[in-house]
Amino acid sequence: NTPLISACRKGEYDIVKLLLEHDAKVDHVNKGGFSALNLACQEGYVDIAKLLIKKGANIEQAMPPYGYTALIDACKEGYTKLVEFLIEKGVDVEHGTLDGNTPLINACRKGEYDIVKLLLKHGAKVDRVNVAGFSALNVVCQEGYVDIAKLLIEEGADIEQEMPPYGYTALINACKKGYTKLVEFLIEKGVDVNHASLEGYTPLHTACITGNFDIVEILLKAGADIDAYTKKMDTPLHKACIKGNVGTVRILLERGVYLNDINEEGFTPLAIACSKGYDVISSMLLEKGADANMCNSKGITPLYNACAIGNIKMVKELLEYDRADITKLLESDIINFKKEVLELLDEKIFEIRDNGYNKYLGEYMKKVDKLDKCIENELLKYCKDDVKTEKKENVHNKKRKVSVERVERVEDRSYKMQRCL
Repeated sequence: NTPLISACRKGEYDIVKLLLEHDAKVDHVNKGGFSALNLACQEGYVDIAKLLIKKGANIEQAMPPYGYTALIDACKEGYTKLVEFLIEKGVDVEHGTLDGNTPLINACRKGEYDIVKLLLKHGAKVDRVNVAGFSALNVVCQEGYVDIAKLLIEEGADIEQEMPPYGYTALINACKKGYTKLVEFLIEKGVDVNHASLEGYTPLHTACITGNFDIVEILLKAGADIDAYTKKMDTPLHKACIKGNVGTVRILLERGVYLNDINEEGFTPLAIACSKGYDVISSMLLEKGADANMCNSKGITPLYNACAIGNIKMVKELLEYDRADITKLLESDIINFKKEVLELLDEKIFEIRDNGYNKYLGEYMKKVDKLDKCIENELLKYCKDDVKTEKKENVHNKKRKVSVERVERVEDRSYKMQRCL
């Protein structure tokens, strides 16, 4: 750090002037690669910058490690007057950093409206992207600067431009961040509300993930496809159920969303809600008529998911009015269900038998009997755990005690069967 660099860092105008009059090297850089002009622009010292440039300082000199120029530093820090002065001196408004961030992109990221306006007025390219593929509009929509977005679009920014690596558009970014006013503005400007990312996520998918009710409503009013699919066959309703966004689910149901779409994993929205334990959402879906018996390739149904996580309320609701076919549990593994869940399933089987064989077909009752044995075996395991330290004869007695009521019901069932025959 030369005396000149030190004086510039501290903003000592008179000292800088004196040193320059005595031939201080204006473009000398320190070990960090900083020149006097770089430091003056970082701190916003316009008068010192004028002195240095008058003495021949290189206004395009890039500072390591990222290649920041005097103009980029001024844009990042919001020094409008300094930016204006550098432009007057002929600085290249397109000279970007090593990662491709132009002065315009840097000004947009910081929300510097006046500087953005100044750069656009002097020919900054509105749709130029950095190495990562971000344009100025993409950056603005990530940060939520509505006024700057207006400026860029008025200058011809492409509102459908996709941003790598996922192909997010300005609208998707605005939805992701929850910028309601920006979403409304983009729609006013004619943005495609169904323009999906490379993975198939539409703005509506994104809004359902974040749970922003207002944006969901705005998108639906603008014509967003309520049943759009991602590449993995997820609909907006799937995404709302995954995140447990009750309000969003309610809006979609009111708008008539299809309830029984199956995603790539074979799950319906109801199955997802049951696997996550969102009993409020599962109730809403069942009330609207969601199919409680759809299963994936592994035979997993909403009832199985509810049983697996031990949500008693959900299991009761699924079994109520025979919404869920209990025998479909045979298609999956009921090992490790909680005791309370097994007892609830046991009660349901007794209820089915009490209704008699007139209501159910013989083949169905065979499945019920098979499931009954599986549940009995699982309940007996809990009995074993309770009597580990007791003698074998006591274990036998405890098992027998658990089975007494079952035996009585089985005998009663046999009597009813004979009577039916």
